[in-house]
Amino acid sequence: MKFPSTKLKSTSKVLAPFFLSLLCGSLYALGFPIKGGYHLPFLSWLGIFLFFFFFLFSKKNFPSLKRGMILVLFFSIGMNLAGYYWLSYTLSEFGGLFFPWNVLLAQFFALIVLPHFFVFWAMAFYLFKLTFFLRPLVLSGLFVLCEMFVPQQFPGHLGHTFLAFSPYIKPATWFGHEFYSFLLIFTFFSWFIPCSRFYRFTSSFLVFITGFLSVLFPLTKYPLEDKTNNSHTKTLAVRFVQPNIGHIFKIEAERGHQEALEIIQETLISLSTRPWKLEENFPKLLLWPETAHPNVETFSVEEWRQNTEGVFLSNTPHKAFVETRKQLESQTLPVKSYLLTGNYRMANNETYSDEMYNSSILLSPEGKVINFYDKKKLLPFGEGLPILGNFQQVRNFFTQISFFTPGTRFPFFEIKEQESIQGTTETFSFITAICYEILFPLFIREYLNSSPQQIYPDFIVNLTNDSWYGHSSEPYQHLYLGHWRAIEFQLPILRSTNTGITGILYPDGTTSSLLPYETKNTLDVLLTVPKNSKPTLYSIWGPWGLIGFWSLLALVLFLFHKAKRHLFLFFGFFSLFLFNNCSYYDEFKGLSEEPEIPTQVYSYPFNNTWTAISEIMKKYDLAIQNQETGTMKTEWIDNTLELNFADSFGSSDAIKSAKFRLTVQVSKGHKGAKEVSKVSVFKQQIIEKDFLQGNKLIPSDLILEKVILYRLERLLQLDAKIRKLDQLKISKERERLLEN
Repeated sequence: MKFPSTKLKSTSKVLAPFFLSLLCGSLYALGFPIKGGYHLPFLSWLGIFLFFFFFLFSKKNFPSLKRGMILVLFFSIGMNLAGYYWLSYTLSEFGGLFFPWNVLLAQFFALIVLPHFFVFWAMAFYLFKLTFFLRPLVLSGLFVLCEMFVPQQFPGHLGHTFLAFSPYIKPATWFGHEFYSFLLIFTFFSWFIPCSRFYRFTSSFLVFITGFLSVLFPLTKYPLEDKTNNSHTKTLAVRFVQPNIGHIFKIEAERGHQEALEIIQETLISLSTRPWKLEENFPKLLLWPETAHPNVETFSVEEWRQNTEGVFLSNTPHKAFVETRKQLESQTLPVKSYLLTGNYRMANNETYSDEMYNSSILLSPEGKVINFYDKKKLLPFGEGLPILGNFQQVRNFFTQISFFTPGTRFPFFEIKEQESIQGTTETFSFITAICYEILFPLFIREYLNSSPQQIYPDFIVNLTNDSWYGHSSEPYQHLYLGHWRAIEFQLPILRSTNTGITGILYPDGTTSSLLPYETKNTLDVLLTVPKNSKPTLYSIWGPWGLIGFWSLLALVLFLFHKAKRHLFLFFGFFSLFLFNNCSYYDEFKGLSEEPEIPTQVYSYPFNNTWTAISEIMKKYDLAIQNQETGTMKTEWIDNTLELNFADSFGSSDAIKSAKFRLTVQVSKGHKGAKEVSKVSVFKQQIIEKDFLQGNKLIPSDLILEKVILYRLERLLQLDAKIRKLDQLKISKERERLLEN
């Protein structure tokens, strides 16, 4: 009589770990935004903790490789059900599948939602057998490497949940969000698996130091203040257009439905030409979302490069928009603005005549194509099929997939903003990421580092269309995960969407006012950015920064393990080393500060000023001399002897080599009705003290720059006196002739 009860208990005991793993996956998902943007990051921590230390790395019942894989699968299903439930909506709305088939098919996504967990367990199963001293460090490092390098469709990492602690997440600018994944997993493993007790002290100390430094050095507060005549910032007036056009309606327009095409065009133009909501200026940059209009523009890269008169878009609504702006030109409407729009592009002169690109195109106020970017990272199963998408027969079968061609270029966009007060022109540079490209830090880092001129942009534009997923948690998750790129690279992200959520994601973890989901409206914002944006350490090092940190930590732990008796001696020498290096703070302090650029305004016309500065600069070898842009730049000039002579009585070591380069910028302005000119002189000084140190950029002493500005002023004054004497001489000669 007791046998059935015993069998039932045995079955429940076998199945319980799998269903509890599913619950842990659901808790992990709730640490990310759900519908409405609400989330509790601690739930992700709890979910991963329970899953790891009660099931995968249980002290009592360490699973086999196969059982562990099944547990990871159930954890992924839980994450999929609670976090990515919107997939079933997409399959129902656009795939024609209804309940329960859409829900069941969506669960196949669980196989690829957390692929790094499967890879991690497959490797951790064997590495766990290592000596217990190495376990926490090796396993936590392995987990983070899997997060970094295992391909993922919609990455939701443990470290992402720390966005809730902004602006106190400064280490993300050094090592990326994966640093917080490592910190949390390393702490868990140090306390809850068999290992050396020293790990508990190390992990606790690491958490304390991270928190202390994060509070002491928070992220730069945004939005930045825009002050008149501020030499460190510049401001751009931006208008976001959120047309809120449903995806079904867009599909009808793409199929050629004329009424749908006209409604989309009218919506975009009417929103773009609304009166400017802010008092200052007009919008200089208009942003339309990804694939804003279904019309296809046809031009190739070669055609764009070779056409000296410029490529103009012939299709609506861009042409209609340019014409409408000309008709509405007044002091109250946004005219003469640059337009960045998402659009389809067909490259009729490239590899295949039917190649289609998902592109972002920057248009001048006249409608000329200034630059464009073709999406490189295509969405699997939405914009292409891995491997199978190369076969035309497969393309014909899967009609719901767009089958775009990946782009090949990493362009940097530039626009110019005329400042009415100083009369100067500021240049803004930016890059664009389309849709889910913004979720991948290594991809964005590759884009940022691709400029041959080593330009670091002022901001990033993210054009996207989240109408595929309905009013679910996906738009909030997309915004939340993409916000980490603004923090890691310290660049504002201008997020322009079709149905929401639209706005600016600031580098301190905050946002501008946002346009909610499923609203048709515009958002007018004044974006203030530093004049000289600098790359973060994470932008320079990428994943190698965190790998180096892990290696340093491993070295410290290894030395402790091998020489416990000399621990205090080791830390004594280490502390002495740190104290000694503090004396070098003043030497490097200037490198982290904004460089001062000597600037002076002269009450003389631009042409006179340009002639005078050309006379002064002719003693140098010039690499660039362009009067149209008002720019002069010298070649690199050796000044090793001068620097060594100037410091011959000082205490510093001799310099092996030194060179400098001057950049002069002359701009035209007006003071009342009188034309004036502003001149800036910037000196880049590079020195090399020894072979190991290499070249190092140091701050200028500003002497040469100020001498040039002083000589320019004297030369202009002398020129004005000569002109005045010539005029006086001419007038006297005229009077003498009149008398005769």
